[in-house]
Amino acid sequence: MDMGKKDQEGLEQIDFQVIASSKQFQETTEKERAECVSGQSNVEEKSLMFCENKDLKAEDSVPDGGYGWFVVFGCFLSHVLIGPLASALSNIYSVRLAVIVGALLMTLGQLLTAYSPDFFFLFFSQSVLEGLGSGLVYAPSIVIVGLYFDKHRGLAAGLGSAGVGVGTFCIVPLTQWLFDNYRFQDAFLILAGIAFNGLVVAMLFRPLSLHNKWTSKKRVRKVEEFYAEKLDLESDSKFAEKFEIEPLKKSSLNKTENCSKQKKHCLSSTIILCCPVEKAKSSTGKRKQIFNFSLLRNPSFVLFCISLLLFTAAFKAAFTFIPALVKSRDISESDAALVLSIAGVFDTAGRIVAGLVFDLPRIKFLRPVLFNSFIFAIAGISFLLPSMTSFASFCVVCSVYGVLTGAYISQKSVVIVDILGIENLSTSFGLLICFQAVGMCAGPPLSGEFYFDNFRN
Repeated sequence: MDMGKKDQEGLEQIDFQVIASSKQFQETTEKERAECVSGQSNVEEKSLMFCENKDLKAEDSVPDGGYGWFVVFGCFLSHVLIGPLASALSNIYSVRLAVIVGALLMTLGQLLTAYSPDFFFLFFSQSVLEGLGSGLVYAPSIVIVGLYFDKHRGLAAGLGSAGVGVGTFCIVPLTQWLFDNYRFQDAFLILAGIAFNGLVVAMLFRPLSLHNKWTSKKRVRKVEEFYAEKLDLESDSKFAEKFEIEPLKKSSLNKTENCSKQKKHCLSSTIILCCPVEKAKSSTGKRKQIFNFSLLRNPSFVLFCISLLLFTAAFKAAFTFIPALVKSRDISESDAALVLSIAGVFDTAGRIVAGLVFDLPRIKFLRPVLFNSFIFAIAGISFLLPSMTSFASFCVVCSVYGVLTGAYISQKSVVIVDILGIENLSTSFGLLICFQAVGMCAGPPLSGEFYFDNFRN
């Protein structure tokens, strides 16, 4: 194999690679343009982020349904339209603002790429703007789903992140079709329009504090209506005195009083109506933490981060080189793309099934063990990949591979809560993404170097 062929194969193995400037790209043939997008847009894991760190009580603050399913839908769309990444902006302000800024940066990156004059400009538009923008999208969407759910957290995480599999199945062929049928500039303008829809997705991410405030007022209003309109105290009760019902703050109570001893309006021997108590906000609240490095003193969390780093390095390398491996077995390029699409479909199924299983009462206390067992299963399947020779065998192995990787990736936020608690989800997830970024950057280059060194010798 001469060096020219090796270079061409190297280009085919690169995920979403743009070769050079727009002028050079226009002069390439249709076949070369197709090769430019032969990778898959797995859109899973990058960057760092954090969400609002609130003191949550599952009974009072976790909706566990209702509007939470719209948050899941927003997470799903953010994976499909934009892809997964992260940043600490959401910890300082809000998840919604982080996703809005991320969507705008990604849109700007795609627009500038369409009119890039040279390679260095491409590096700025794709690597810097696109990377920063998408980095503000992924982790906030994962974390806010975890905050909105308790009993159904596994299923919610699986459904929300299922957009990754749908993106693999739909966006990759769409991108291939765009570059086959449109000019370089036109294709990227359409991709910019898709990224711009991230603004719509961001509107679904209502902050949990705002949601709780709105639902609390709604409950109080219903109580007032029930008390004022549905009951006639003079005729239905021995008590003629009417009390005004309004929220009662802890700060208004005497220090020696107990909340449970507060005024109760007895309407009958079996009905008691209590005033709702709101937690008083501290005027000297401490500044929100962007990074909580004390979590790195937790051995379980450190081992979890190292495990995910190694997994990400191997996972990204495998998905990057699967198309080239399939084509090296004399399988057509279209069939190689179909193998990835099949893996994407089963990836989606794996996320949903894993969510259902992880929410089972008998499984909940075993979630970290089951989660870790996925790694061993993925490693075993990975050993089978190089020995595959036919299209059918690749489809079967990649299907199982997709199910396992989808299950593993989708449930990491659930396992973090099991290890550290819901109060540490936002900060710990940001640190976890840092480890993932190392694995993502190191995996494909090291694998490529190993591949070429093998063949040179």
